[in-house]
Amino acid sequence: MGDYIAKSNIEDVFGIDNVAAWSDLTGAGVVDNARVTLAITYAEGIINDSFRFGRYAIPFSPVPVVLADWCAKLAGVWLFFARPLYGKARESAEGFIDVRTMVFEEVNSYTSGRRKFAATKGTEKGVDSPSVV
Repeated sequence: MGDYIAKSNIEDVFGIDNVAAWSDLTGAGVVDNARVTLAITYAEGIINDSFRFGRYAIPFSPVPVVLADWCAKLAGVWLFFARPLYGKARESAEGFIDVRTMVFEEVNSYTSGRRKFAATKGTEKGVDSPSVV
């Protein structure tokens, strides 16, 4: 589905039933693959933007395991929050906010240079930006 993750990665973190329920805005009881794709696009965009013009080439190659995990978590959190809550919320949003905060703290440990990936290196100007000659 995406450059880094697929629906199955989100399901591995949050469960098949949750991904189906959070993606289904119609109440049909089936997964909405278009919404899952949108969640993946959102999550991968957040991660790419966090590393843009940094020490790594975007898109990442190879994809670090931790980066795929971040994308899966962000996509699942997006699916949870990007839906109407019918009546009384069945789940507590607090845990999802904690997951998102943890992901951003981990990303910061890499963007700050405290931790490093074994991934294709960029340049100081950023290899993912077009060059005008």
